[in-house]
Formats: sequence, C-alpha cells, structure tokens
Amino acid sequence: MEEFYNINFSYRTIYKILTVAGIKSPEKHNVKRDKHHRTRLRREHEGELVQIDATPFQWFAWCGDKKYYALHGAIDDATVKITALSMAENECVYGYYDILEQTIERYGVMFDIYSDRAPIFCATPKSKNNLTIQEQLSGLHEKRTQWQKILDFFHINQVLAWSPQAKGRVERMWGTIQGRLPWYFKKYKIKTIEDANEFLKHQFINVFNDEFSVSRDTENIWRKPPQNYKDNICSRYERTVNSVGEISFQGYKFRVNAPKCEKKKIELCIYKNGIKAKFKGSYYGVELLDELTGGIGETMSESLKNIISQYMLSDAKRVEQY
Repeated sequence: MEEFYNINFSYRTIYKILTVAGIKSPEKHNVKRDKHHRTRLRREHEGELVQIDATPFQWFAWCGDKKYYALHGAIDDATVKITALSMAENECVYGYYDILEQTIERYGVMFDIYSDRAPIFCATPKSKNNLTIQEQLSGLHEKRTQWQKILDFFHINQVLAWSPQAKGRVERMWGTIQGRLPWYFKKYKIKTIEDANEFLKHQFINVFNDEFSVSRDTENIWRKPPQNYKDNICSRYERTVNSVGEISFQGYKFRVNAPKCEKKKIELCIYKNGIKAKFKGSYYGVELLDELTGGIGETMSESLKNIISQYMLSDAKRVEQY
C-alpha cells in the first residue's frame, strides 16, 4: 500500500481494520500437518542448494486474460533468495533452461539442485532402461534426460523430491508471488510474457529479495562457470544431413547452413532463444523449410513452436550464427 498508494500504516493497524470489516485473509486456512513429516534444515551456505519449480497461474487476469501461464523459478535454500524467474506459455524444459542460465549468470554454479520427479528432470521407470546403441556403447546404464546431461556438464548434483512437502520453501514462495505479482502487473500495465520476463528479471526479483531474503554468517560457495557455458544449456539431438543439406526433426525439415555437411552427422542444439547446428566444433544457423501447422499428428511441442516462431520466423535476425 505504501509503494502503490503512499498509504503507510502498521501491519497491526491494517489487520484490525480488516478484522472489524469481516474481511479474512485468502491465505488463511486450516492445514492438518503430517505428524511424520519433519522440517528439513536449511543448507548452511548460499549456493550449496537451489530449489526449482514452476507454477501455473492467471497472471494477467487483471486485464481480462484468464489463461494460465507457467512461471518457472529458482530459490537459494540457505537465504530464501530468488535467483531467477521465467514465464512461459506452459511448464517446459526451456523455461528451466532460462532460470538455470539466469542463476549462473547472476551468481554462479550451485552444488546441488532440488526438483520434483517430472519427466523433464528424470527418466520414468518405464523409459530409464530404453538405451540407444550409442548410449550403451558410451557406457551408460540408465537413460539420462537432456536436463541431466546439462547438470553433468556443470557437475551439479541432482536431488529429487518425493513429495511437494519436501520442497516446501519454493512452494511457499509461489504463494507469496501469486498474491503480489498480479498487482505489479496491473500497476505497470504488463500484459505479455515478454514484458513480464523483463520486469521479473530486472525489477521484481530485487523487490522480493529485499523483503524476504535471509542473511547468513557463512560465506557463499557459488562456483565460477566454465567459459562459453551458455552453449551447453540446450537440448541436443544427433541428426544426419542428407545430400542437399537438410535434416528432419519432429516432422519438419530444416536446412543446415554449414559448409560441406552433406551426409555428415551434426548436433541440433535447441536453446531457449533459437536453434543452431554444431558441426566439427562450430555452430551454424538453421533454417525452417516447412510451414508450422497445428494439424493432426503433430509431434513438435508448443514451447518449441514458440521458439521457432519468435526467433526463426518473425525475428530471424536474433538467431546467432557462428
């Protein structure tokens, strides 16, 4: 109220006014706690463990947009400090790529990362043993997701939660953000995902951390990232280029703009902001040859279609070429 309307009253005064008026907090509800659930102690050092999660919510309901959008977030376990936020159409691996990149860029590489057991983060029991011949020859004994391969590159230990209660700190963070963030969007007339991400990255994270983060006497232990680390925060798929320089990926044809790559193997690297082809250690641009459709039999995810539409079709200049 002080920030938005220049009204400055104590918490107790506001509480009395609302109580007399019969207005109850929407956050107030009786919760039967599991007597067998123990509160996990915080880690001692900042950068020791980061919790990640995503929540769908009607963030733009104030302007009539009742659609649910997914907000991805990362929070340091020791300090309750938000390290990154990223909004997308739905919960997807590219949203998690974004918060991982933001966290490393802002602070450094964490030692442990804590998430749920969604298929993004780990292979399902049915698929974990379905190894390709190449994976078997490389010595793998269990299927690794794209996310796990990125964690391996950064030497980040993966911790998987067995229940929502186990990652209660990030769940409580969502409750606070859902109650506050829409008011900021209304105040600053933010109506799109693109504008929301700019506001989240450059303003809201600082506002939240100034109020809720906890200082610790122990030193932080963030690690310095390797050079060109952003090149490795992506999904990688091996493909063989045909005789005219084209590849097929999820039902669509792409042209690889690399010299003398015909009938050779390349790595298709899909980033949060575009697609590149890695060939003989260098990165090259990739061009979509087909029309993006929404017909029956589609295999490409909506999040990947959004990346292609935004960074390869409507704004092709933003695709970096090496």
